[in-house]
Amino acid sequence: IPETEAWVDGQWPHFVRVCGWAREIGLEVWPDVHTAPGSQNGFDNSGRLLPRPTGRGWSEDEGHVERSLDAVRMLARAVKKEGIDDVVT
Repeated sequence: IPETEAWVDGQWPHFVRVCGWAREIGLEVWPDVHTAPGSQNGFDNSGRLLPRPTGRGWSEDEGHVERSLDAVRMLARAVKKEGIDDVVT
């Protein structure tokens, strides 16, 4: 992860715990992968505020797209491994 990208770590155990609570009361959990590597729109809610916020060109960078797909794949594998795939949609 480049120094210029925001990164939060340590939240996974909390997510798993929330999924357990959701299971107990019959709720589904819809995770939101809110940001994409390379800042999909350039606004601060993407983890990185760029001088001229725009989504133009983001998908033309294969690195951004591949890293995003890798993140979703990793999340899907982790959900399965934790046994919370009955709750996470």
